[in-house]
Amino acid sequence: MTKKHPFLIAILSLLLFACGKNNDDPNNANCGPGGNNEDGAGDGIEEVFVIPSTVGTYWVYQWYQVTFDGEETMLSRIDSVYVSGDSLIGGELFTVHKGSFFFPEYQLISRDSSGYFIDQNRDVLFSYLNFTDTLDSGPQGDFLSWYTKMYDYQLVNVPAGTFLAIEARKFLYRPSGDPVNACGDQEVELGYFYSDGVGMVQAQTGYFGPIQACDYYEEARLIRYYIAP
Repeated sequence: MTKKHPFLIAILSLLLFACGKNNDDPNNANCGPGGNNEDGAGDGIEEVFVIPSTVGTYWVYQWYQVTFDGEETMLSRIDSVYVSGDSLIGGELFTVHKGSFFFPEYQLISRDSSGYFIDQNRDVLFSYLNFTDTLDSGPQGDFLSWYTKMYDYQLVNVPAGTFLAIEARKFLYRPSGDPVNACGDQEVELGYFYSDGVGMVQAQTGYFGPIQACDYYEEARLIRYYIAP
């Protein structure tokens, strides 16, 4: 049985492992609701999902170190991300986020494209319409492969409050069939959690060594935010 350990190799994994939009059509029957939360689908699909984009909006995150036994330690590191403006790329308007997030210099350029939030390279960060399909898959390095799916609305408790959020979850595995880590897991999971009208409320991350050894991972939790009018 696969254990469900939150896992992120690095905070840029959402970009490095970003799912390609390819020719997916949000109006296609395969993109509709179906199944249940165990396989990623559900009944909570919304036609509109807002990530605030007004200049002056910001999010502040507290970092925690969490062992695979569930013990957690609050770290001294606090990061913040803010909306700095927008950028016209290929005739389309993108929102520019800057700040610090795991690394001192962070920048994300993104927009909503028919139910898929994409970056400037048109890689998909997450979808609020497709909770059914495996959005993309591919190799990661010499020994690992990955695939990604969306998971339906769930309550996420963080210091800033309790939020109803969808999850962009990515799975890493070894095509050889060998365990991914010292725990013997066949798959490890990584996720970003987004709340409509708020933005990202929680993310798990970490360095490969401690996670491969089943030692600990790190988790960012929203502690306060401001949505500019």
